[in-house]
Amino acid sequence: QKNQLLKDTEILQESRERLYQIGRLAHETTETGEDTLIELKKQREQLSNVSTQLDGINDHVKRSRTILSAMSRRVITNKIILLFIILCLIGANIAVIYVRWIAPLTERSPTTPHPTTSPTLTPTTPPPTTSPTLAPTSLPP
Repeated sequence: QKNQLLKDTEILQESRERLYQIGRLAHETTETGEDTLIELKKQREQLSNVSTQLDGINDHVKRSRTILSAMSRRVITNKIILLFIILCLIGANIAVIYVRWIAPLTERSPTTPHPTTSPTLTPTTPPPTTSPTLAPTSLPP
């Protein structure tokens, strides 16, 4: 019976050690779980902050797109205006060239001197009139 009592005491001691180890393991598991929950809470807050920042960034991107599209429209409008001005200047140059050089060449007759040359001053006598009515007179160019 003494052996049985020693054996039972030994089994009881082993059971206590196992219970102690199980309690210690449970305590470590609880601490690990609490640490994990704290870390998850921090990460949730970080994700919430990131989400808020992304909303702000999206607002900035939308505003930037609006500004860029307005700038793009303005650039196109400026190019159209500039093209119109260039075409007007080309048209004005063509008109000046025509009036200055081409039109005098087409209007000039063999007896009429070129307007750029100095005409000789010769007195012109009006043709004799046969009636007292006024006749239209032509002026030299």
